[in-house]
Amino acid sequence: MTKAISLLLILISFAGLSSQGSPQQINPGACSYASINAKSGNIKVSISTGHYFSDHSVQTVYREGEAVDAVVWMTNTGDAPVCVCSSSPLSQNRPQLIRDGKPVPYLTGRAEWIEKYWNSNEPCYAVFRPFEVRELKPHVKTKVDWFIVSEGKHQTGNIKWFDTLGVGHYQLKVTRKFACCAGPERESDTTSFEIVEDDFIYTESVNRLAKLSAAKARAFKTAWSELLADVEIPEKSMDAYNIELIEKEDSYLVYFHSRSREKFFSQSRCDDAAARAKFGLIGADAVYSVMKSDYSIPGRSIGISC
Repeated sequence: MTKAISLLLILISFAGLSSQGSPQQINPGACSYASINAKSGNIKVSISTGHYFSDHSVQTVYREGEAVDAVVWMTNTGDAPVCVCSSSPLSQNRPQLIRDGKPVPYLTGRAEWIEKYWNSNEPCYAVFRPFEVRELKPHVKTKVDWFIVSEGKHQTGNIKWFDTLGVGHYQLKVTRKFACCAGPERESDTTSFEIVEDDFIYTESVNRLAKLSAAKARAFKTAWSELLADVEIPEKSMDAYNIELIEKEDSYLVYFHSRSREKFFSQSRCDDAAARAKFGLIGADAVYSVMKSDYSIPGRSIGISC
């Protein structure tokens, strides 16, 4: 049987699904809708948060505003191989997210998509998209797909399910379809992750100075006093900086990110003399290491503007 005929049979077996993808060359009979339906009882679905393309794929703690991805795993508990389809994340996944005991609402449009398409073959005919056939070997946990839970603050335009997630404890599970659209499905186990505050204590929109512990507040004040006395740093107003405080094992690192420096470098370069003259004062970044033992500063680093 030629490769072209094999591919054609795979396409037919998925009810005429149009595809631009390159499915794995698996026995078409083993990948028919009827076969998937018959063997679906042997498939266990699990989920984790992390990165699909990384060997270290599990991540359970995120900073506020960070993107959260989910990885879908399947385990074939039977003794013979079985195959499943991987197509559109909107057609095959129905995630459920709980924050501190309360359901997190979908983004606008996602609930409507589920209502319209979840129990329908329509996406297979209406949406021209690639798909892949994935073989599940017996008793092997296999990564089969991933989807974006939340993009966070850096929007990319990719398909995602939820808006930027705030600080809290989250529980995530997904109901997953095994065929390319309609067909057998199974609910996964539940995975948990945390969203914690980022390390910025002072920005244009954030002021956490009053919430700092006594030790962190002392470390910040020590670093700020050092900056005020530092003749190499031109900007002496707190509003000139985005301030980050990171706790290490034996010290605190206090970063002062100059807003003027960041703004200038987002628009121009140091070798553009005209732009520098027009812009005005360009500040400098600085970082101070404050020891936990005695609040001394053994070293500091300065990023001179130009």
